[in-house]
Amino acid sequence: MRPALLAATGLAVFQQFVGINTIIYYAPTTLTDVGFGKTSAIYANLIIGVVNVLMTVIAIRIIDRVGRKPTLFAGVAGMVASLLVLGISLSVLATPHHPGDPAAIITLVCLGTFIASFAATWGPVVWVMIPEVLPLSVRGTAMGVAVFGNWAANLLVSQTFPVLLDKVGPGPVFLGYAEWAFSRGCS
Repeated sequence: MRPALLAATGLAVFQQFVGINTIIYYAPTTLTDVGFGKTSAIYANLIIGVVNVLMTVIAIRIIDRVGRKPTLFAGVAGMVASLLVLGISLSVLATPHHPGDPAAIITLVCLGTFIASFAATWGPVVWVMIPEVLPLSVRGTAMGVAVFGNWAANLLVSQTFPVLLDKVGPGPVFLGYAEWAFSRGCS
């Protein structure tokens, strides 16, 4: 049972360590930092939320046809690519002052691409896979352990993100998430 519990908890924790909730929780802040006004950032975040819902519906419809592992690998590729572009653009381009600046546009597109990649893959697929790998006799308790791991990872990531932004800046932080997702997601 330990390997199954380790796999289930690992999936739940990795789902958070790719940085999904840094995008969900801090998208308005990230967007205002790249030149969007507060109202524009909220509307852009609303669009990101709609993308999240639509891609989750698509994932639910295709998960059994495409398969779990190929879906997860495709998700890692999309998330890593969007985080790399976001991290590089925030590191190299001048600090934007309005939503029309290249870094602001790239940021919005990368956030949307990351959310689409996550919502179509790691978001729903993990919650399908966790109970599938757990033996029925301990599924309830083991799911509780995996969900606790997920929320603990969520807490860790969401609380360290603002600190990391202050210490090293957004470019290196997003590049760090990209490296972490690539190194763990491709193994």
